[in-house]
Amino acid sequence: MAYLDDLKRQHREIQEIINFLNVNLGENKVRAEASQLAQNISILSGKLRMHLLSEDESLYPRLLSGTDVNAKETTERFFKEMGNLSQVFGAYKVKYNISSKILSNVEAYITDTKVIIEALENRISREDTELYTLL
Repeated sequence: MAYLDDLKRQHREIQEIINFLNVNLGENKVRAEASQLAQNISILSGKLRMHLLSEDESLYPRLLSGTDVNAKETTERFFKEMGNLSQVFGAYKVKYNISSKILSNVEAYITDTKVIIEALENRISREDTELYTLL
């Protein structure tokens, strides 16, 4: 199924950026790579926006309108548990979309990045193992 392949490809692309952010979470690396980190946050924002839009406009409605009760319940649970991730990431992006913002409070950046990475990886993992298997 081409649609599912696209979603999984998007997950891989998102994960690559997450990996870059994750390996550069040491204070010295943040200071040295602040410009690249900010650029990757902006790129990640675009990829996430497209991915979440695709899910919200196609995947979730498809699963919710089907006859499979388990698919409907799982989709509703996902939406309730993770539906605000777009807004959470949006606030993170605004906070750290340029290097000077990252450098102005490196400790907060590191803490916030760990939280956002955990949320994104959790969603990707759960979608791959629980949601996409319903298609």
